[in-house]
Amino acid sequence: MTLATDDPQVLLDLLNQFMEQHVYPAETLYHEQLNALEDRFSTVPLMEDLKAKAKAAAALEGITLKDLVIKAIKEYLKKKDR
Repeated sequence: MTLATDDPQVLLDLLNQFMEQHVYPAETLYHEQLNALEDRFSTVPLMEDLKAKAKAAAALEGITLKDLVIKAIKEYLKKKDR
């Protein structure tokens, strides 16, 4: 599948939207779950939930999560170099 647009800004906007809706609000829960783990190197349960949400959101846009992140990083680096 491919996204209807290859505009990296659109992809970056999608990534930022996901971060604002799901990741940033979950920071407190992440730390609570991390601190509750017996082994701090175990996977925090919230991470699996966020990963599933990210994959579903990317699929709705017709792109793999990997491609979305790569394109967003490329756009970020281009802006940083300006």
